[in-house]
Amino acid sequence: MPTREEISFCRLCGGACGTRVTVDEQDKIVSVRGDREHPLSRGYACAKGLDLAEMHNRPDRLLHPMKRMPDGSFARIGVEDALDEIGEGMRRIIDRDGPDAVACFMGTQGFQNSLAAILLPEWLRAIGSNSFYSSLTIDQSAKVVCFGRMGGWGAGKQIFDTSDVWLMFGSNPLVSITSSAGMPVWNATKTIKDAKARGLKLIVVDPRRTETAEYADLFISPKPGEDATIVAGMLRLILAEGLEDKDFCARYVDGLDVLRAAVEPFTPDYVARRAGIPLDAMPAAARMFATAKRGSADSATGVCMGPNSNLTVHLIEALNVVCGRYARAGERIPNPGISCPTISPRAEVIPPPRWWESGPRVRTRDLGRLRSQFAYEMPASVLSDEILTPGKGQVRALLVEGGNPANALPDRRKTLAALRDLELLVALEPLMTATARLAHYILPPRLIYERPDLPVPWNMIGRTPWPFSQFTPAIVPTPPGSELVDDWYVLWAITKRLGCTLELAGDKLDMVNPPHEDELFALMSRGGAVPFEEVRRHPHGKLFDLEPRYVGDAQGDARFDLFPADVAAELAACLDAGASAGAPGADFGFSFTVRRMRDTMNSLRPGGSLKLRSAFNPAYMHPGDIEGLGLQKGSAVFVESRSGRIPAVVEPDAKLRPGIVSMAHCWGEGTGIDFDAEDYASNGSCTSTLVDADTDLEDINGMVWMTAIPVRVTPRAA
Repeated sequence: MPTREEISFCRLCGGACGTRVTVDEQDKIVSVRGDREHPLSRGYACAKGLDLAEMHNRPDRLLHPMKRMPDGSFARIGVEDALDEIGEGMRRIIDRDGPDAVACFMGTQGFQNSLAAILLPEWLRAIGSNSFYSSLTIDQSAKVVCFGRMGGWGAGKQIFDTSDVWLMFGSNPLVSITSSAGMPVWNATKTIKDAKARGLKLIVVDPRRTETAEYADLFISPKPGEDATIVAGMLRLILAEGLEDKDFCARYVDGLDVLRAAVEPFTPDYVARRAGIPLDAMPAAARMFATAKRGSADSATGVCMGPNSNLTVHLIEALNVVCGRYARAGERIPNPGISCPTISPRAEVIPPPRWWESGPRVRTRDLGRLRSQFAYEMPASVLSDEILTPGKGQVRALLVEGGNPANALPDRRKTLAALRDLELLVALEPLMTATARLAHYILPPRLIYERPDLPVPWNMIGRTPWPFSQFTPAIVPTPPGSELVDDWYVLWAITKRLGCTLELAGDKLDMVNPPHEDELFALMSRGGAVPFEEVRRHPHGKLFDLEPRYVGDAQGDARFDLFPADVAAELAACLDAGASAGAPGADFGFSFTVRRMRDTMNSLRPGGSLKLRSAFNPAYMHPGDIEGLGLQKGSAVFVESRSGRIPAVVEPDAKLRPGIVSMAHCWGEGTGIDFDAEDYASNGSCTSTLVDADTDLEDINGMVWMTAIPVRVTPRAA
């Protein structure tokens, strides 16, 4: 059968790896492979990206808008009819309860759709709503809190490519790809091997000897939830031995002496006993990191989803501050920005903004909003309460873009009750997920290779130390007979029906005739170093040879707030609690941790061959623990916390620290109240069932502990 090959790039994660897509004469995608001419990925593509042909061709893919009937069934509805009814419903709710009663939730796939990701917060601004929630505040909001309390560095941290040392807490980029802890994500294995060949020292801290940890020069396997203890000990040793960057600290840092006194109890002996690590491990990590000339410390979801996450991330960034691991005046800016306004950073501190102390507040908890890269957000952990709690501003309508909050949000029982309680739930979703089954309207979007795109601009600055961009046209039409819709068009069309005006890059869009996508891409790219028309001339993407730009001198005298009062209180509480936070007890003798699986991307479930390989999320345990419970590989069990239990199947993992049950999150597709009866063999189990969103949560961001949870494991009928 005749075929053609198209050049594009993947958009499952921030890696945006180059791809070559084989298409048959019926315009059906036959296969996907890596593009060897892509300047960054150079032929690499992960299993998830290679599976996208099967994703496009899945027999269970939704091809028409659906409306839920009173009996719970779904019936087809035309796109414009659905948008008319959605607009009418939102208008009724806004008129009655105010604009904050209309909310949106953006998941991982929303963040990888550049037009949708940029226009979604603009849509909320257009209708006057502050109710923006996203997956950021499910798994990495501690990083936002850290910037808000400590401040940031205008020129950014030292980059991986020129570093002598790299320190990772709770990150496994060889599997997660997008969760890189500051490391370039394209072909992560080769990236690490090349870095080690030029002399980089890699330090990995994780309860499991992960795929990334296999390349570590120093691997530390602590008890879950004890990262803060290790980092506090590292800071103590660095300051005690005078290994800090004294000149940098004198000029840019407040609170160093207070921090020095506060970490004094975290001696090597105390850290070793509390974290369950060898006595020499922490001092070795501290000296290896501090004595290097260049290199950064960073963290990912393994830290940010656990106890003391705000404190831990703050202390990790404090390592970078006291060692001065930031770009200085005169250094070349590696990526000034291609498809977003060009940056002109200076070697100076950005003062801590502490956004949560001003502006709109959460109705149901003493929490404020956070600022992500492009929008103000409310903590996702409170979304269910904001739906279920009556009063002015109660959320009554929710638009879900590129996510599955029924699986992703903490405390699944409360989440499902909240989603059922909504007057209007709209899911932009290509599959009948748990969230879609509860929706009043399902609007199936064009998938990755059916839509044009640019890489999300802030991803390309934040993740890419090179001036690169790429444009892809739509390379296949939508399936014959389908009625699919663009995510951005839904936002434009609803705004029009509500009588409001949508803006992009400060320009008001035509609200009579929908704009062309090229017009939107050009607006989005305005102010970048390279015009959109030039970017689109290079189908494989291009590393642009730009005029060099350099970090400027400081113009202000702001200083890092290294150890503000709330961080000091958190460290004191951590010290007082000892190792009790998240520690197993007599009744719940194991510690539950989350993990990544190579074949899945958060709540995006695999299809085709990947489904055969990863039909469910196993309960990984150390072989000695399995034997001690009288179980074996493949044993059917319940994993139970104080808040709930889920079915699972045991899988041995000798690289896992004993005493731990490790499972991937965001699985399970049931919407009933009997979670024991879920089809685990087909869909796995939703680990947020083990979580109680009313207890064990962080201040400021309301981050619920979703890892380092005490659990027990008991046999169940096969």
